Amino acid sequence: MSWIKGVVRIVQDNSSVKRKQQQFGGLLLVLLLLIFCVSVYKDGLLFNPKQIYIGISFSLLLIITLLLPILFYPFLFVWLFIGNILGEMSSFVILGIVYYLLFFPITFVLKITNKKKITTGWIDKEESIDYEKLY
Repeated sequence: MSWIKGVVRIVQDNSSVKRKQQQFGGLLLVLLLLIFCVSVYKDGLLFNPKQIYIGISFSLLLIITLLLPILFYPFLFVWLFIGNILGEMSSFVILGIVYYLLFFPITFVLKITNKKKITTGWIDKEESIDYEKLY
């Protein structure tokens, strides 16, 4: 439970920064712009109700992003919290996949073939050197 409290504290600190709120507003603006571009690509520039709603939403979001980015705080908090939790889980999943797809088959094959170690290309010398006889 303490790691959740740590994540919440980090997310609260990041969500309260004005620049992060403006960046989140910019992200939403880019998403709305992409949706508008896809609509124009599919239907043409007809200013149908969908394109008008997207345009009005874009304008309102632009005004909010420039003047009152604090309104994005709750949405940014949820966005960052979900992102941190997914980041924590995905790192374990990715490491597990790497282990089972890369290292497990190698060790499995080595155990089946009874290899003691992987040859590295270095030559092992059997004779020992007596360093006292060198002088």
